[in-house]
Amino acid sequence: MNENQFGDLIRHVETPQAAASFRRLRLGHVPLVMAAAGAQNGAAHTQGPNDGHAVIRPTREPAHFSELIAAGTTPKQVAARGVSIEFDLCVLSLSRPWYSSGLLALPNWFVPGFRQGDFSEGLDGPDNDGLLNAIPIACILTRDVRITANWTPADVDAATTSVAVGPFSLFGRTFDTASGSLTIPGIQAVAWVCTNPKRLPPMDPP
Repeated sequence: MNENQFGDLIRHVETPQAAASFRRLRLGHVPLVMAAAGAQNGAAHTQGPNDGHAVIRPTREPAHFSELIAAGTTPKQVAARGVSIEFDLCVLSLSRPWYSSGLLALPNWFVPGFRQGDFSEGLDGPDNDGLLNAIPIACILTRDVRITANWTPADVDAATTSVAVGPFSLFGRTFDTASGSLTIPGIQAVAWVCTNPKRLPPMDPP
């Protein structure tokens, strides 16, 4: 499942009902990449959707942390045939009553010690830089992931030793060799939907 397919999936389920509850989805013929624990730290590389669409990650510390995690894993392409993924999906909207976008949009304020654009350059997408370059407005949650396939012996070994598959952590997974099902219980946050603020602060200090 690439970033465009995941973005289409999010738009399909992003309804008022989906914002507060899970919907069961099933995807067929999905290519998979597992993250095998490396020698450095064995951490999971929970790779989310690419930052090219509405589903993005902030490009400051969270992204740097993901890079550190990725350094400890080795991607492994899954050769299994007939892969299908079934999971519950929820778009959890975030509300901040104290946050006023209208106040931040005022053109005539500054912050002592900070230059214009230090908080946000006002660009769209992941290229926006600054201390407040992206504001999360929703969280993409999955629950009770089930992956079924005609696994090869090498895939079975990878499924039982790897730490992640695609955007899903394999923590707590079980593998049923009889049915060829890999089950991952519980809820996972696999992506954040963010918005880019306008240029902040809008002015240099006098």
